[in-house]
Amino acid sequence: EASATLNGVQHLMGRLQKNKPDRILVLSPHQPYALGAFAINRSKAIRGSLAPFGAASVVFDLRTPLVAVDSLSAHLQTRDIPIGFSEAHDLTRDQGSIFPLYFL
Repeated sequence: EASATLNGVQHLMGRLQKNKPDRILVLSPHQPYALGAFAINRSKAIRGSLAPFGAASVVFDLRTPLVAVDSLSAHLQTRDIPIGFSEAHDLTRDQGSIFPLYFL
């Protein structure tokens, strides 16, 4: 059932490997949201696990450079896009983020 998703993620990983971007923005419908605004996770460190999906040994402990968050915020503000901030430290239940991060 997940073959289309896996094929899409593998295609994306190939493009990322080829282009070698400095930053990657992960958008997920499972993150906290800000009503009427673009929500940005300002957590300095995020962690997660694939345990709920049967892979308890797959864990993440990542650092987020706040300069990237500040850069995105400034970009959105110049376009009058409302911004809301949150701090979600654990992405375990956010499959919209955790699966792309696994492949990265």
